Amino acid sequence: MKRSYSILLIICIALALFTAACGSSSNNGSSNNSNQKETVTIQLPTTTDQMLAFEKSYAQQHPGQYGIVWPTQDAYYNAPWFYGFGAFYVKPDGTVGLNTPQATAAGNFIASFRPYLPKQLDGTTASSLFTSGKAPAIIDGPWSYAD
Repeated sequence: MKRSYSILLIICIALALFTAACGSSSNNGSSNNSNQKETVTIQLPTTTDQMLAFEKSYAQQHPGQYGIVWPTQDAYYNAPWFYGFGAFYVKPDGTVGLNTPQATAAGNFIASFRPYLPKQLDGTTASSLFTSGKAPAIIDGPWSYAD
């Protein structure tokens, strides 16, 4: 049975606002508006199933863009998935939990995003995609709120 997990853990690491920066018509009538930005509100997914569905549909509807980005190769950003699926990295007694069925489920969930994300997605790339408007959402820490 497939379970749909809450994204509350992601919000705990400061899921940035779901907004997209995109070129738009200026309200002042100017036709040269390449530097003008418009904020577009996107429906926030509330489950992991919705999050993956959003990722897929956004990529299909916006070629060359991505739905939700995060540094997928960084254990810090993947921790919510591991702990949300009931896995753990290392317990205080030194027990490593990366070879459990729960960790496998978390890894498989993260891997399900790969077809819709750039290869080698690190923090710099994720931030650049978000701030340039090529991704309407980013999973990042509170330090990126100004972005």
